[in-house]
Amino acid sequence: MSASARRSIRRLAAAIRAAAQLDVATLFALIDGDTGTVLADGHLIRTGDHLEQHGGGDLRDGYQSWYGRHVADA
Repeated sequence: MSASARRSIRRLAAAIRAAAQLDVATLFALIDGDTGTVLADGHLIRTGDHLEQHGGGDLRDGYQSWYGRHVADA
C-alpha cells in the first residue's frame, strides 16, 4: 500500500471517529438540508434521485449504479 493511500485511510478514520462522537441532530445539521430532512423523517431515497437533485443526473447508468453500490456499502 502506498504512503498516499495510508494517509487517505488515516484521514478517513479520523473523520469517522470525529463524526461518531457527534449527536444525531448535529450530524443531520451537517448533511445537506433536503437529504437531512428526508433522513430525519425516516424516508428512504433512491441514489439516482439524490444524484439528480445534486447535478449528477447526467451520469451514465453504469456510473450511477456504482455510486449506489458504494452508498449501500457505506
